[in-house]
Amino acid sequence: ADGTGPGGTPDGVVDALDYQFWVDHFGTASGSGADSQGTVPEPSSLVLIVAGVAALVCIRIRHR
Repeated sequence: ADGTGPGGTPDGVVDALDYQFWVDHFGTASGSGADSQGTVPEPSSLVLIVAGVAALVCIRIRHR
């Protein structure tokens, strides 16, 4: 993506300046609000286990 050009504004060309822009900003948070770290919440292990068990139950019921 075109992050910056020689003048500091996007110039329509993806080059080494854009790579350096990405390296300089990698890991920084974007956005604001309650989740200001920019992280994506992941489902808990319990939710994954319940979903897996429910899927297995549905598969076993269909094969009977």
